[in-house]
Amino acid sequence: NTLNFNFTLNQGQAQTIFSIEKTLSTTVPPSPNKINANADFYAKKIYSNGQELKSSKWQQNGNNIYYNSGNVGIGTDNPTAPFHVYKNGNELAKINEEGYFFCRELVVKKTGDLTFPDYVFEPDYDLMPLFELEEYITENKHLPEVPTAQQIDETGIEVANMTTILLKKVEELTLYTIEQQKAIDELKQIIELQQKQIEEQQKQINILIENQK
Repeated sequence: NTLNFNFTLNQGQAQTIFSIEKTLSTTVPPSPNKINANADFYAKKIYSNGQELKSSKWQQNGNNIYYNSGNVGIGTDNPTAPFHVYKNGNELAKINEEGYFFCRELVVKKTGDLTFPDYVFEPDYDLMPLFELEEYITENKHLPEVPTAQQIDETGIEVANMTTILLKKVEELTLYTIEQQKAIDELKQIIELQQKQIEEQQKQINILIENQK
């Protein structure tokens, strides 16, 4: 046997807000249920579909929710970091106590006017001459377009932007290397030609020496 209590809290149109169901045969005293003036419901335990609803450790401040103690786990009931994500028993990501973020792979989507520097390899790309690059580095103590140490300390590193800048510098370095290799190959040809000339001249000298004997 059960008793059902339905409570209507609004005025005007009747509407059932919640109900309490009590089994008469139980020997356990009923929980001290109450409702305050703000329609907050208090009970020792609340059940939904036979499962006890546990009180949440999350708290709310306006539109924000926060959690001040313990670790948060997704896909695991035993997180070992402040934020820990598992799926099917496999660790996917975590943030540790020092603020380091660990994941299997990081994919950063292109945003705004960020352009991947394939244009560096276009024939009309204006590559800074090495002597100008040396002057810039001597004066500024960093590469062109690369943020200074002070800027990084103040604003941090934008992953997508910094990755693009570094790739551009690698591509420019590749062009410098290609130019230097071409210059080296030309010098090799000149040295080989000069070596042949020296060998030919040495032969002629030897002939002259033999003829004077």
